[in-house]
Amino acid sequence: MAFHYTPVATGNFRLLKLAAPYHGRKHERLSFSMAEYHISQAPSYTAVSHVWGSGTATKEILVNSHPLPVRPNLWTCLHYLAQYRNLNLEAWTHMWVDFICIDQSNVDERTRQVRSMDRIFARANEVSAWLGNQNDPRYLFLREEAVMTLEIDDYIPYDHVPELANRPFWSRMWIVQEIVLAKHVRLHIGNTSIDFSSFSSQLEDYEGAHKKDLERILAYVKARSLDVREVSYPLLELLLDFGSCQCQDPKDKVFALLGMIPGHERRILDRFLPDYSLTHDAVVVLTLSLLRELSDQDIDTKKDMLFDALGVSSSKSARRRLWQASDHGALERIQELLDRNPLDQVPAFLEIHGYNYLDDVVQYSTSQGRPSTISSLVTLPFRAPWTMMTYLFQWSTERRRTPGISRAEDGSLLIPGAWARQLLREAREERKRSTRSPYGTWES
Repeated sequence: MAFHYTPVATGNFRLLKLAAPYHGRKHERLSFSMAEYHISQAPSYTAVSHVWGSGTATKEILVNSHPLPVRPNLWTCLHYLAQYRNLNLEAWTHMWVDFICIDQSNVDERTRQVRSMDRIFARANEVSAWLGNQNDPRYLFLREEAVMTLEIDDYIPYDHVPELANRPFWSRMWIVQEIVLAKHVRLHIGNTSIDFSSFSSQLEDYEGAHKKDLERILAYVKARSLDVREVSYPLLELLLDFGSCQCQDPKDKVFALLGMIPGHERRILDRFLPDYSLTHDAVVVLTLSLLRELSDQDIDTKKDMLFDALGVSSSKSARRRLWQASDHGALERIQELLDRNPLDQVPAFLEIHGYNYLDDVVQYSTSQGRPSTISSLVTLPFRAPWTMMTYLFQWSTERRRTPGISRAEDGSLLIPGAWARQLLREAREERKRSTRSPYGTWES
């Protein structure tokens, strides 16, 4: 019977442990036990950083005596790390592997666990970075004395550095956080490993495909090593520095950096991100809203670079729509439009781009008439969850069965003009009463 996940408690995460010594012999199966721990009380473990790879899960391991399919690249990684563990018993006792320790089929669990990724990697005794197998003849220098055992070699001949530095591993967005926050990083290449600091010390004259990626990562690692305090970086800076890095899910362009941003930025975004149930557009709008609110720079001049960094298509209309949706300046124009058009004479609607954000909370009725032309719609791009969207979220939840709230073909939320006027009025009254931070009120 296949392995079956049980829910993991809040604040906990799962760790793997070899169920029996593994020597990598033919027909020997990789077998692990998996248990749940609170992140602050976990045994010694290594957090595995690796490229998921493409294709289907054609290989198999045992977890708690039940088969679990994994992709070939991960199986090879575990095959060598298990042998490394047998020969280095003092290194760590357990392993954390995202593909296995998180139920990838459970969106809610993925969201909760990704929120803890920074702590998982920061608390690990060691981060094991899997660069891939030794499939190049030039690696023979690493294997001369490693036929039946694993070698630990902290020196790489200079002419072999480019091959290691050119591996796809270095283009991953997630490795930025995984390496920068780590106490110690060891690179694994097949049955050989090398300390990351030894590898990085030989990169001075490297001129390969990932030169810029590596230089930026090393700059952040160095900055952190010079300051024993927690080091954080503005999200805008991180996006512009690492926007060219790759990830399978474009939402991870933001999610993979959240563990490195300052507390005041994270406190705002933590209310809503990461969340894998959101659309990519919603994540982009929320991120742009934060940047436009908090940045002391004129990011209008950087918006195309930001769109590239966020994985947005090059379509001008798509970018214009997302940019407008992150701008709260439309609020006054909307009020003027409603004032000029008596609601009992002109069918006015309030259209809120990014509606999918509320999809699981608000119930909609499609029984009411629909506007006949686009000119009869009032478009309200939402500012951000800590301003306009916070209020809308509360308002819509309280009136979740309000007739007339419906969904447009493009995924926007349509609110009849009468309700729109009430929403605007109540929001202004709420703002007058509020003594909270401006991040908790609706700006108008």
